Amino acid sequence: MAIVILITILSAVLEKTGLMAMIVDSLQLLFRSTHILLAVLSCFLGTLAFPGGAVMSAPLVKQLGSRLNMDPGSMAGANIYFRHTVYFFYPLSTVVIVAGELSGIGILPIIKFNIIPIAFSTVIAVLFMCKRWPHPAAATATAVTAENPCQNGLLQGLKGFLYGGSPFFVALTLGIVFKISFVLALVLAVLEAIAAGAYLQKNFDLPRYLSYAFKGANWRLGLTVFIILLFGAFVRKSEGLVYLTDYISASNIPLIVLTLVVPVLIGFTVGHATAAATIIYPLFVTLVPPGAESVIYLSLVYSIMLYGYILSPLHLCLLVSNEYFGASFWESYRLLAPLLTIFLVAAIVQALLLL
Repeated sequence: MAIVILITILSAVLEKTGLMAMIVDSLQLLFRSTHILLAVLSCFLGTLAFPGGAVMSAPLVKQLGSRLNMDPGSMAGANIYFRHTVYFFYPLSTVVIVAGELSGIGILPIIKFNIIPIAFSTVIAVLFMCKRWPHPAAATATAVTAENPCQNGLLQGLKGFLYGGSPFFVALTLGIVFKISFVLALVLAVLEAIAAGAYLQKNFDLPRYLSYAFKGANWRLGLTVFIILLFGAFVRKSEGLVYLTDYISASNIPLIVLTLVVPVLIGFTVGHATAAATIIYPLFVTLVPPGAESVIYLSLVYSIMLYGYILSPLHLCLLVSNEYFGASFWESYRLLAPLLTIFLVAAIVQALLLL
């Protein structure tokens, strides 16, 4: 809860001081394509795993999406889709580690199985965005102003990115490298953002910058995160899931049907990827017969489970992303659900070809 609120404060300070625009302008000098930049940034920040982590990439997606005239629901959907692509191939992702351990097949077969379907759907996603939201005709890579230091080629773009993104680097370095509490790391990042913004604007009115921080705190979002975490814990501890798994174990339903239905149902119901994996894999390890085909089945289970999890209304990233962009579930689903369905269909077709 505290982490999410601090990230909203940091985002507000970055936006008000012009540092957020500097980050985006600088990166556009390096990437040129706003669509690819949006995908890469969201995916990269997806490697940072904490509850409601989509709020970290949301401000950057908002800056980029606004330049493409994307609606709030589509920005929320794109933020969630690209952020969670890493779950399918990132070897340090908690959920893939847990799935690899509980399934007994390791993480490499799961990653190898999912890499082609997620790459296919991601290419489709970028191409669709290019078609649906092309670059405005009058847009340029950056706005040429005397105050903006990132105008003169790639080197200046890199300098601008390092300066504008310095608060992020402070938070990540302190939290990941030095193992400092991420709450404290974010507090120091906010202070560094205020200092960097004051220097950029040549305005050292401290009360003004502190007001940015206090007004930027999204208490409602923090409370929402707290409530969803409590509710999610209640769902995961309920006996209903135990009864469901017992019923499935005793049923005579064909394995392919169970594989297509049960993981998406549990992923959607639980709304937590790692928790869903701890429920699903002990069940399917007993259902899937040993042999070469077991690797395909257990890898496909992972794909289908994540499909249900990402679309779940209990999925904290989806909830905070919708809250940040002011979008409803339906509005974000309009982009998110088709892209994930393309991935899922590709994964199922691949599995059928391999069986």
